Amino acid sequence: MQNRLLMTICLLALWGCGDEREPTKHVFYLHGMIIETQGIYAVSKEFGPYEYTRIVDSLGTTGVQVYSEVRTKETDFDDFSKKISGQIDSLVKKGVPPSDITVIGASKGGMLAMNISTINKNAVKYVLLGANSPHTETTFN
Repeated sequence: MQNRLLMTICLLALWGCGDEREPTKHVFYLHGMIIETQGIYAVSKEFGPYEYTRIVDSLGTTGVQVYSEVRTKETDFDDFSKKISGQIDSLVKKGVPPSDITVIGASKGGMLAMNISTINKNAVKYVLLGANSPHTETTFN
């Protein structure tokens, strides 16, 4: 429930809620590493269930087009970052304004989002959730 509320607040802060029939906003949700190791029903001893499906579904109820892919532990960090960057480029080429695209990354997904921001030159929005670590601070300083 906390994850759902947090995601809804993030989206409302970015652009408010609307009653649009066709999504004009696009969100890339990048999950945390626990999903890579445990799957979509991951449970942290410290934080409880991740609730990946509920997060993605909740984002979709706000009227945006949601893009999210379950990564595995074999997923290459740089290749995945380039893939998402390419998907952002494709949306922009189709006429989606960069300001209508948001990348939300949680934990390792936040580190991926930071990496995407160094690759992709479109002025898209980024929301980073719990993505701080010594590696992050030295890499994205």
